[in-house]
Amino acid sequence: MGYLQVRDSVVHNVSYFLQFEDDPTIEASKSSQVQRAATVLFATAKFRKEVCSGQLPPERIGRKKILLCSATFKYLFNACRMPLHEQDSYYIYDPNKMRHVIVARKGHFFAFDFVDEAGDPLPTFVLEEQLQKCIDMADHIPSTRPKLGALTALDRDSWTSSRERLVEIGGERMEEALTRLQSGSIVLCLDDEAGVSMESCAEQFLSGGHGSCNNRWFDKSINLIVDQNGDAAVLCEHSMMDGMAVAKYAYNITSVNYSDVCDKSRKRDSIATEVLDVFEGVFTEITESNIPEIVSLGEYAHEESKRNIDRHSIAVNRFDAYGANYLKEKGHSPDAFVQIAIYLATYRLFGSMSATYEATQVRPFLHGRTETTRTISLEAEAFVLNMGQSPTGKENDGKARSEKLELLKRATAAHSQYSVNASKANGVDRHFFGLSRVVDGNAPPPTLYSNPLFNDSKCWRVSTSNLTHHKIRNWGFGQVVPEGVGIAYSVHPRCCVFNIVALEDNNLTNRLTTLISESLHEIHALVESEG
Repeated sequence: MGYLQVRDSVVHNVSYFLQFEDDPTIEASKSSQVQRAATVLFATAKFRKEVCSGQLPPERIGRKKILLCSATFKYLFNACRMPLHEQDSYYIYDPNKMRHVIVARKGHFFAFDFVDEAGDPLPTFVLEEQLQKCIDMADHIPSTRPKLGALTALDRDSWTSSRERLVEIGGERMEEALTRLQSGSIVLCLDDEAGVSMESCAEQFLSGGHGSCNNRWFDKSINLIVDQNGDAAVLCEHSMMDGMAVAKYAYNITSVNYSDVCDKSRKRDSIATEVLDVFEGVFTEITESNIPEIVSLGEYAHEESKRNIDRHSIAVNRFDAYGANYLKEKGHSPDAFVQIAIYLATYRLFGSMSATYEATQVRPFLHGRTETTRTISLEAEAFVLNMGQSPTGKENDGKARSEKLELLKRATAAHSQYSVNASKANGVDRHFFGLSRVVDGNAPPPTLYSNPLFNDSKCWRVSTSNLTHHKIRNWGFGQVVPEGVGIAYSVHPRCCVFNIVALEDNNLTNRLTTLISESLHEIHALVESEG
């Protein structure tokens, strides 16, 4: 209900991206994109074998090393969301039979086997050769060839109807081509553009940007993206996978560099693998009279994608004044402290309390995914109201300072406790949802469910999530409601990074960026005044 029944586009509304740090062993050159792509593809093959063979060690958390459910990992590879009317489905293809990767370049799709029969990656030099072939083949495809990637960015009903029409026109050959694309281990997107700022990179990696929205298959569980400069990211379809499983994947593929994978590659004399143009045979067999309709479908989807991108605004705030090291030294949970700062900033942005969501994993339970940590507690409200709609400058007033500091400690402690409770399935939101599903279809729901305050409390104007890893430079997702903001953040040892997404017309992102910095500086001054 939360994902597969939603009929909005997955772009901004469902998918999220993680941008990786640079590979220090790759020098800037014409071949840097291919080298980086071969590196992440080689590392992906290694991790894929662990997952698909059942050899991936289970994750554990906490001092007691509590086991986490690994069920979600099965959706990482050879998996794809399938558009259907009313409710989408998800397909998982046999990874032992489907050993190919899909490579996207200039809106065209290619396939080649990147692992051998044992599931081990082909040598790096072979992967580089095949990736370069994909680039060269894309350069020689006529500009009149239809491009279909942006269709997957449409709302789900429009994409479903378009896919049905494609199969009606193209017959079995079209169905075979789509199946080959859907069944690939991942989609590796070789973009022919590159971002010049953190914001432009975030836009490109989250939505494809204006130039690369055709160079994605947004239904695939994993789109691994490498731009023209060799910057890399992963775009994830969220329906079946939450951030922590993808972070595990990201950690594994960023723990090696180009030099490492070249050293680890086995030298072989002869390796039989060919690059296949996925849709070439389809379009050569379709009657000439039907090609304009397919071109029109793709062009319409591309224009709709650009309109959707233009509707959104992205701002990235790298706050360098302090980070997790300082907060731990002062006795605060870094996540709780940053959450309270976000709450103060959004209170000042909207002028009132706004329901605030933070995702908390419940993977200690079988098939557990997430529970909601609600930032707005009575303790957090007391602190924020005391701080007011603007800085008061009363940090040097002993009595006022002591009161604020005490309220801050209570607020962060309350948030930490709620997070702990939520992680143990003792939050409220999933329980309320579960109860709503077991009400007899002919019986009226409990009066609580029609209470305006109850419904307002679930309208997540502020949707947040913390994912911190030293190999992840930035990450992000869209807002949940039209009038809201999506705030992805990381609390590194010496800095904090915030990726903020909202609708452009609401004029929220740049204002919130400023307010978050202001809140962090103001609370820092308060803490420092304590000595």
